[in-house]
Amino acid sequence: MTAQLKPRRTQQERREETSERIINAAFDVIKRRGYSGFRIAEVQDVAGVSRGALLHHFPTKETLALAALEYAFAESRADAEARAAQLESADDPIGEIIRNSEAFFFGDHFLVALDILMSAGKDPSIRSKVQSISRTHRLPVEMAWLDVLRAAKVPEDVAEDILWLTISMVRGMAIRAFWQDEPARFQHLYARWQDMVRTYLKAV
Repeated sequence: MTAQLKPRRTQQERREETSERIINAAFDVIKRRGYSGFRIAEVQDVAGVSRGALLHHFPTKETLALAALEYAFAESRADAEARAAQLESADDPIGEIIRNSEAFFFGDHFLVALDILMSAGKDPSIRSKVQSISRTHRLPVEMAWLDVLRAAKVPEDVAEDILWLTISMVRGMAIRAFWQDEPARFQHLYARWQDMVRTYLKAV
């Protein structure tokens, strides 16, 4: 029997695969070294590509870092939207929003974005691009969770306020964890917040 040959990849497919490999390597290097320690040469080694191939796809350190950030945010967005879509009638919408926000704000995607923003943020162009990437991928996530709250019969006039406050609380905890990382206390405060929201919603 003749073995079936795998179809040859097109040039476009090879370009996309190389680009993705470089982007993943760049994200890994920023995660480990920070933006200040981010070097093209190390990305080249991790990705296993020539310097010429890397520079063909990403001619500067900044374009590569921003591409890595966009790729990571897009992955996080896809995960969050898929999760929200499964919860059309969630019994615990606030808890789900907290858990999803924890996964993002305590995870590598947000920390790398914060590192780039703090390290390169004095450059108005980079700051603007980081903010644009954040808006592009985080605002749709918020809209998806707003739909979950609506489906859970949270009144329209308070749903967005509750969403903003919940996400802001988790983001604040993630920042606080830099100098006071107390997961048990964070969970206690999340539970307290859920009780407060439930009590408020019963009242309105």
